[in-house]
Amino acid sequence: MGLMIVEVYHMKFSETRFGHTGAQTLTWVGDDLVDWVSGRVFRSGEKTDFAEGSVPYKFDSVLTVPDGKGYVLYERLGTKALLLYEGRIVREFNRSYYQAGTYDYPICTSQLENGRQILAHCPEVYSRLEIEDLFTGESLTSRVTESPDFFHSRLQISPDKKWVLSAGWQWNPIDALKVFALDKVMTEPELLDAEPAFKILNPDLEVQSAVFTPDSNILIVTADEDDYEELEDDETFYGMKAGQVALFSPAQKKMLWTQNWTTPPGRIEVAGLWALCLYEHPRLYRWSDWTFIHEWPHLKTGKQNSSIATIGSQSPATSFQLDRGRFAISSSDGITVVQACG
Repeated sequence: MGLMIVEVYHMKFSETRFGHTGAQTLTWVGDDLVDWVSGRVFRSGEKTDFAEGSVPYKFDSVLTVPDGKGYVLYERLGTKALLLYEGRIVREFNRSYYQAGTYDYPICTSQLENGRQILAHCPEVYSRLEIEDLFTGESLTSRVTESPDFFHSRLQISPDKKWVLSAGWQWNPIDALKVFALDKVMTEPELLDAEPAFKILNPDLEVQSAVFTPDSNILIVTADEDDYEELEDDETFYGMKAGQVALFSPAQKKMLWTQNWTTPPGRIEVAGLWALCLYEHPRLYRWSDWTFIHEWPHLKTGKQNSSIATIGSQSPATSFQLDRGRFAISSSDGITVVQACG
């Protein structure tokens, strides 16, 4: 185990190295890191223990259940997922095989105001978004309407439980964004197949990433490509154009700020005060105004900048607790934990 401390903008970051091999998945359980595929527990020392309830399969991604007692394991470019709860397998999930090997598995969990834990995914058809009871599979959005042709992906439900986000794609392909009002689709599920509350679906305004901030605004990144045509003002998304990062308020229906980016942000994780961009290597920003804080060029995180898989876009196993000022990244020779310490 090695420890290194750096100080940037009056913030100190420590780096700690665990183990001698990488992990297939990573999740924090208390202050330990667990790979639920191998069952290995990485502790703050040289010793590696083993957890009960490991699942030896090709899973490479993990979601923590809202009450913290379980995990949803899934294969990012596969068709299989399962719920591991209190150490036992409770349910298995599937998605359509169609193009499954080319884009991120659409799946997320949340908890309603009444305490019910829910799962949003596409269990039958790539274009049909469903919301279910997490444990029983009871559909909460049954309907007979036909779903439009859209590949849902990178699903999220806002912290205030008012919005559902899908940062997916549509043929040609075009990276796109749809945002639905959760309370409305729970009472009128047909709205999942109608015009969403907000959308970006424009071949000259593709969405690299979209993620909710802790105050339920949306951090959006649009791609910048040489062959994009300049948009007229009425063609933009609330003023947002290509090659920008922006903070959008769905509640206020307005853009709070926009900035041009020079380095692709790619995949973004947000919690606490921070946004961590993961294109090639981690770069930390303050999401409220996009102030750059620090970067770690020696930690490699792939080149994902779309829900669609491309050469080099495969990401290593990672785990994020940015609200606690830390994240972990796996490599072939161990796990690196970065911790803000001042």
